[in-house]
Amino acid sequence: MSNLSIRYYQLKIFSRLDFTDPRLVELMKTKPTSREYSEAVQRMEKISSANSKSILEFFINYDNGFFLPEKCDAYEPIREKFDTHNLNPPLRWLSQPGSALYLKKIKPYKFEGVIENERIAPIWEDRDSPLSLSAIDPYYLSYIWLHIDEKLTELKSEDYLFEFFNDLFKMVNGEYGFIKNADGNNLMDKGKLVTT
Repeated sequence: MSNLSIRYYQLKIFSRLDFTDPRLVELMKTKPTSREYSEAVQRMEKISSANSKSILEFFINYDNGFFLPEKCDAYEPIREKFDTHNLNPPLRWLSQPGSALYLKKIKPYKFEGVIENERIAPIWEDRDSPLSLSAIDPYYLSYIWLHIDEKLTELKSEDYLFEFFNDLFKMVNGEYGFIKNADGNNLMDKGKLVTT
């Protein structure tokens, strides 16, 4: 994810916060066929959730846009323009089970990151068989993983990085998270990691 010539801080936060559109959660409970699911998704004009919108607004508004991404995508490479006037594409990507939203900032410092929706995506044995009953959602329904250029601390401070991490942790109701420096040393741990 990150360029080796730039030294990055690594921030990771695990949460039970669900980014999935509630209509898709309800749809999956009906155990639709692949076709039924696909048709229902196509009929949805906007796929979104309050949690997805909140996390995007957090990045847009934090410190007057200091963390505003310039690019976003549903996968790497990150190529699409992040348009604050049209959040429908990133909301759609993040609000579907098993999906992700990749973010990238280039100036005045670099960061790349991903917000993962860890809810299990619909699975079919074949196109017409119902959803597998054996798929169980993981304990953590989401995580955020950022690589932030050390230049950030030249522009602000290391304390600013810790404050940002704490604010993001609080915003997503984080259960466990950490900050590591470019050498892989832990600078901060918060919460407790649940392993199941």
